[in-house]
Amino acid sequence: MEVTIRALTPADIPAYRDIRLESLRLHPDCFGANYEEQRQQPTMHFDAQHCQPKPATHYVGGV
Repeated sequence: MEVTIRALTPADIPAYRDIRLESLRLHPDCFGANYEEQRQQPTMHFDAQHCQPKPATHYVGGV
């Protein structure tokens, strides 16, 4: 099995959002965020939060 690790791009946001919301719903005790609050955020919120470079924060996905 080959695994590729790369920075998320805006095209990844819908899938990332779905995975994150499912994780929040199924395992709320593992996160500081709230499922309902995150569910109400527009997709644009995830794009701005996860795909804009920040000096000390990186979000990666594996495929």
